[in-house]
Amino acid sequence: MKRTINFMGVRNVAFAITMLLTVLALFSWFHKGLNFGLDFTGGTLIELTYERPADLGKVREELVSSGYHEAIVQSFGATTDLLVRMPGEDPQLGAQVAEALRRTGADNPVTVKRVEFVGPQVGEELRDQGGIGMLLALGGVLIYLAFRFQWKFAVGAIVSLIHDVV
Repeated sequence: MKRTINFMGVRNVAFAITMLLTVLALFSWFHKGLNFGLDFTGGTLIELTYERPADLGKVREELVSSGYHEAIVQSFGATTDLLVRMPGEDPQLGAQVAEALRRTGADNPVTVKRVEFVGPQVGEELRDQGGIGMLLALGGVLIYLAFRFQWKFAVGAIVSLIHDVV
């Protein structure tokens, strides 16, 4: 039994859905802006080591209950190592976070391996250089498309590339 799927028959519905999602994405982008991470906005990075494997959810809850609502917690290497990223440039922030975690999780002792501060100036340079790199890559792809395809197909490929980025 041969089955035929009529993809071209649903092209108008697919186009309408694509346009709706693209417009919603652009609206969201202009309305809320980009959500830059710690590398771009600046803040403190704290590497913690526990004696036994740490529960990420519990650590997040402990930090929120201690007043660190914007902390981002993730595994780092072994199951006993965690990375905490948070805004702020207080040199004592690592010790304060470790103390808060010691108070609430006394059954699994924690030690601070390192504390680093990332300034927003470095993030600004990363953003600028990343933008330039993206524009250069886009220019290279556009040049390739201009030589590789006929004009009418190149326009479709360029629109598709812009659509994928959005």
